[in-house]
Amino acid sequence: MKLADEIGIIYCGHEENVEIMAKKILAGINKTGNRAILTNLVNLDMEEIKHYNKIVFGCPILKKETLEEREFESFFREFSKHLKGKKVALFGSSGWGGREWMFAWEDRIKNLDAILFDKGMFIMGKPDNTGKYWCTEFGKAFAEF
Repeated sequence: MKLADEIGIIYCGHEENVEIMAKKILAGINKTGNRAILTNLVNLDMEEIKHYNKIVFGCPILKKETLEEREFESFFREFSKHLKGKKVALFGSSGWGGREWMFAWEDRIKNLDAILFDKGMFIMGKPDNTGKYWCTEFGKAFAEF
């Protein structure tokens, strides 16, 4: 299997909630027979992920209803020039607030001429069993997208 056939899951790993979601999305993708590579942003090889045709991005949301700024936002700004024509899914977790940040992130993806998968997956706080189930289903659906 070549790298372009694999699905990249890139997440900002300072929040346990986002890591739990990422692992359940990975499990869903793997259940379809597709192969995904799970990468915490701190271990990221920027050159390698440029070759993925399908990428899932996950990030915790800050109190200002924005993506994590210190690491994720700067990475995403830099990497976004490589998203044209790629299939992209988004997920995140927050302890408060609504989905405005997700709507803004979805719009950013569309404006980059990437192909946005459905609506982003959002879980308030730590994923419970229902949230974990929906993350797995999200992964399955994106694998088939």
